[in-house]
Amino acid sequence: MTNADIEAQQSTRWPSPDDFWDFTCRTYSHASMQEACLDAQDSLGADVNLLLLCLWMDDNSVRPVADDWDLLMEAASWWQEEKLAPLRMARRALKGQDGYEDAKAEELEAEQQEQRALLKCLTKPPLKSSHARDVWPCVSSYLQICGAKLKTPNMPE
Repeated sequence: MTNADIEAQQSTRWPSPDDFWDFTCRTYSHASMQEACLDAQDSLGADVNLLLLCLWMDDNSVRPVADDWDLLMEAASWWQEEKLAPLRMARRALKGQDGYEDAKAEELEAEQQEQRALLKCLTKPPLKSSHARDVWPCVSSYLQICGAKLKTPNMPE
């Protein structure tokens, strides 16, 4: 490993909660990304916040160590089952009624809390991804864990 590799490895950090939330808002504001995330959530049971964290990792060519990945999966599962799924169900039931906007705001606050919890699971510095030729390796791995059948795109040499 060269000095440049070591410096790059050491300079790579996980995002702050505010930076991750800003990334989420920018990314999720694209209709196609929103549609893809919600489709993964509804059809695969994927956690949108974990999916967005994977996207951040892929955009920054990093990945978590295996132990942190296990912690992420456990935390995401707990947040979905205990907090977000009930809030989402309540919000959807209120669509078009009084209280919908309040339910939506409460759900968004819980989403932001989950993001902070996910970042706390990342106890070690990120590893530089060695999958330079893969398209979104972390996102692909997570979606496969959720049960997606993904085709590998043909990459030019």
